[in-house]
Amino acid sequence: MVALGVSSHFVSGLPGSKEVLVSNTRDGDLHVISTVSGMEVRRLAKGLREPFCTACDGTAVYVAVNGPRGAGTLIKLRLSDGKCLASSADHLPTNFGGEPLIDPFGVALEAEAEVGAGKPRRCFAIDRRNHRVCVFDCAQLHPLYAFGSEGNGFGELDDPCGVAAYDGKLFICDRCNSRLHVFRYNGAPLAMMGGAQPPTGEKPVPGTFLGPSGIACKHGLLFIVDSMGTRCRTIQVFSADTHSLRQLIRMPGLSRAVGCGVTDDHLYVADAIGAVASGGVDGRLVRLDLTVQGITGRRFVDDDDDDEPIYTSVDVSNQLQERTAASMSITY
Repeated sequence: MVALGVSSHFVSGLPGSKEVLVSNTRDGDLHVISTVSGMEVRRLAKGLREPFCTACDGTAVYVAVNGPRGAGTLIKLRLSDGKCLASSADHLPTNFGGEPLIDPFGVALEAEAEVGAGKPRRCFAIDRRNHRVCVFDCAQLHPLYAFGSEGNGFGELDDPCGVAAYDGKLFICDRCNSRLHVFRYNGAPLAMMGGAQPPTGEKPVPGTFLGPSGIACKHGLLFIVDSMGTRCRTIQVFSADTHSLRQLIRMPGLSRAVGCGVTDDHLYVADAIGAVASGGVDGRLVRLDLTVQGITGRRFVDDDDDDEPIYTSVDVSNQLQERTAASMSITY
């Protein structure tokens, strides 16, 4: 058994398997966890410098890795044994005009069916410090182009974090602008979703954000978690096609939701628990059932209702445990 003691961690599904990949940002390890037993299957990588989000194409894993003074890289690891197949650092100084990735965060892949004839499959990495998206070819992580700039206007980003790719569109957690920003793969801005939560009151207002950081996409649905304030205890579900809010799941049992990932039938939320001041934060995964309609379970549960729905979490020793959390789901 392995204890997932992490200052923050991220999770992504591994296509075609009953496993998820968890990034341990404190120890720099990548853990492959069975979704059946909750146990570690293997350690894909060890001692990376602050691995953040990952994306998998079924044979390789793409990892955003931070480096000294914020400079980072995007690396490609073989899923079967963790061998490094490519690194964005191999292409400096041609990497976007000599500007490397700074504090890379989210990673997303172009679907294989979306790749044009004679075109390379694209990997999208969030360059958090430079407030932009860097685009690489998936084969050798050669830089292709970048887009985005700092600001709060249409087409601008401020501290972007998580990213999801769906049907030719990128959905970016524009954290400090408290919104989702939608772009085409070529960098053309399409729409903005959400907006800042009103400052009065602590209860989350459906469809608004404080600081969205984690995002995943499945069945044409976007699952977004906040990492700031009381919003770190909610999951919002939007339609990736119409951009409309479908569900709001309130889960007071969460401590600080950071990232999320999906498999065919589950949503996994990375939850950091404990006090940072005491020398680190332990982490767990919270698992919720998922269908094409969204997150399943009871709907319209009152805050004072004692009949709390059950969710399953993986605790710090990776043992599956039954826990309860009061939640509310609103369907529009």
